[in-house]
Amino acid sequence: MEIFINEVMVEALAGGSLAAWPDGAIVVKDGFMAGEPHIVVAMQKRGDAWFFAEYETSGEVVYSGDPHACTRCHDDGDDGILAFDLPR
Repeated sequence: MEIFINEVMVEALAGGSLAAWPDGAIVVKDGFMAGEPHIVVAMQKRGDAWFFAEYETSGEVVYSGDPHACTRCHDDGDDGILAFDLPR
């Protein structure tokens, strides 16, 4: 797995105390299986909610929007993020 973040996330991680991730924060995960690309997952903070999208390596959309397949796991993380804790 490789995780990529945009400048909004970089600045939030380097900053001070936050109660939530800033609007416009983006996290993208490239998933691999047996060393080969398997799936691409992206999430973007839009106001008080996250927009999720999951793609096959062919570009075909698997999920998008606010699918339960994404939110049921991410609800357990700080403001919906499992890979990074909120900066303190």
